[in-house]
Amino acid sequence: MKMVLGLLFYVKELWVCLDLFVIYSKYAVYPLSVFVIRGIVYGNPKNQGITQIKFQRNKRSVAEERAGRKLGGLKVLNSYWINEDSTYKYFEIILVDAAHNAIWNDPRINPVQQQRELRGLRGRGHLNTKARPSRRGTWKRNNTDSLSVLR
Repeated sequence: MKMVLGLLFYVKELWVCLDLFVIYSKYAVYPLSVFVIRGIVYGNPKNQGITQIKFQRNKRSVAEERAGRKLGGLKVLNSYWINEDSTYKYFEIILVDAAHNAIWNDPRINPVQQQRELRGLRGRGHLNTKARPSRRGTWKRNNTDSLSVLR
């Protein structure tokens, strides 16, 4: 008797076999999921607010960092969003083998620096990168009227 398996079984098998897509011998694409924290309200309106300290980097930046740590011999070039569900956000991270001769001699890619994703060189990863002196200071400066200008 043939057993019919659910969709989740096949999706799980795809992700197991699909550990690392190798596009060429020098480039690779790595699928990764990041857990998304949702608020728990318990049906009570007083529990709706989020007042604690929040993590200040976005999920894409976290996914790039995890891929860079897991695959230390490859360097992170970029990433893109694939999908999201109620629990996870799914990204694919593009990595490059910096030790490959084709990469080493290519002036468009070389030099690929060490651990770019961990040092904030890959992308923004944060909402208030150029808000100086701070996010609140920028808001106050932009939303305060100068009386000498108005009079």
